[in-house]
Amino acid sequence: MSSSISPMSPHSPDATPTSASSSIQGRADAPIFTRAFLLTCLASLCGYASFYVLLGTIPLYVGHVGGSELQVGLVVGMFSAISLCVRMPLGRACDEKGKRAFMLGGALVLVLAGFVYSQSLSVGALIASRALHGLGWALFGTAVYALVAETIPEARRGEAMGYYGISSNIAMAVGPAIGFALLRMEGFGHVFAFSSALAVVALLFTAALREKSVAQKARGASATTDTTDPDQRLHADPHAGPKHHQMLERSALLPSGVMGVVTIGYSAIVSFLPLYAKANGVENPGFFFTVYAISLVLSRTFTGRLSDRYGRAAVIIPGIGLVALALMLAAPLARSVLGVGIIGALFGLGFATVQSSMMAMIADRAAPGHRGAAMGTYTAALDLGIGLGALLCGLLSETLGFAPMFIIAGCTSLGAMALFFVLDVLRKPASTHPERPDGGVANHART
Repeated sequence: MSSSISPMSPHSPDATPTSASSSIQGRADAPIFTRAFLLTCLASLCGYASFYVLLGTIPLYVGHVGGSELQVGLVVGMFSAISLCVRMPLGRACDEKGKRAFMLGGALVLVLAGFVYSQSLSVGALIASRALHGLGWALFGTAVYALVAETIPEARRGEAMGYYGISSNIAMAVGPAIGFALLRMEGFGHVFAFSSALAVVALLFTAALREKSVAQKARGASATTDTTDPDQRLHADPHAGPKHHQMLERSALLPSGVMGVVTIGYSAIVSFLPLYAKANGVENPGFFFTVYAISLVLSRTFTGRLSDRYGRAAVIIPGIGLVALALMLAAPLARSVLGVGIIGALFGLGFATVQSSMMAMIADRAAPGHRGAAMGTYTAALDLGIGLGALLCGLLSETLGFAPMFIIAGCTSLGAMALFFVLDVLRKPASTHPERPDGGVANHART
C-alpha cells in the first residue's frame, strides 16, 4: 500500500518516492503521526465537533419554531436518511475523483448548514436544512474515513485507526456540552454560528492536505500487492481500478454488516439508557456519556495495537462480547450512578475495540483503489444500524419495556459475534504473519 497523501513541501519526510513510501508503510516501526495523519485527525475533530455541537440543540430548536414531537422525529430523521442514501455513491466517487475534494465540499456544506439553520423559522425549512446538513456530513465523513485509511502505515493500521478514533470521541465528549452552554448563555443563533466556525477550521485543515492522484496510488498498489493473500488476489486483475468497481464493496460486506448489527446496541444504550436510569431515580444519567467517552478514548490507545499484533478477530470477538455484556447488565445496573458508570465503561471499551478493528479490517481487505467504496459501504451500514436500531428499540421498549429491550439488543450483538465467527474466522486459515524482507511484518491476517 502506498501513502495516499504527500505534504506540500517536497523536502518533507513524507514526500518520498512511491517505492520507498510503500516500503516504509509496510514496516512495523513505520511512523503513525505524520503531518498528513495529524492534519486529517484535526480536520476530523473539527468536523465532528461541528456536528456534535448541534446534536442536542436541533430537537429543541424544532420546538422553538413550533414543531410537534412527531416533527422533531422528522427533522432529526431526515439527516440520517439523506446520509444513508448518498454514502455508497460517494464512496465510489471518492475512489474515482479523490478523497480530499469531497472532504472540502463536505466541510463547505457544513459551514453553510449553520447559517441555513439560523434562517429556518418553520418546520418545513428545518427539514430542508437538515437534508442539506446530512449531505454535507455524508460528503465529509465518508471521505475522511477513506482518506485516513490510506494515510496510515499498513503494519500499524489497527493502532492508527484507534488513535484516529480519539478525534471523534473528543468531539462527542465536549460538543454537546458546548452546544447546551452556548444555548443557555447566548441563544440558538450563537450555537449555529459556532458550528459553522468549527466547520471553517475543518475546511482549513483539509485544504492543507495534499493527496496523490489516482494514477500514483495505482502504481504504488501494483508495487506492493501480495498475490499470495486471497484478499489481495481479489483485486489483482486489470479491472480492479476505481472505475471498474461497484458502489457496494464486496470485501467490506461482512465486517460492515456485523458492525451494523452491533450498532443496534449502540442505539439502545445511547437513546434509552438515560431514560431508564432517570425513571429509576438516577439524578444524573448523563454520567454515562462522561464515562463512555473516557472509556472510548483510553481504549483506543491500546486495543488497535493488540489487533495489529494478534489479529483483528482476536480483538473484535471479545469487543462484541463486552458490548453484549453491557447491554445485558443495563437493566439491573442502571439504578445508581455507579451502575451507570460501569455500563458506560464496559460499552465504551467494547464498542471502541470493535469499531477501530473493523475499520482496520476493511482497509486491510480493500484494494487501494477501492477504499472509498469500502468506507462508503461501512458508513452506510452504521447509518442503517443506528436508524433501524433506534426504531426497533423504541418499538420494543414501548411494547415490552426497557429491560427486555436491552436483553434483546444484547442478543443481537451475540448474534453478530456468532455470524462473524462462523463466516470469517472458521472459513479462513490463521495468519502466519510472515516476515518481510525489509524487516517488517506482513499484515495479511484474515483477522
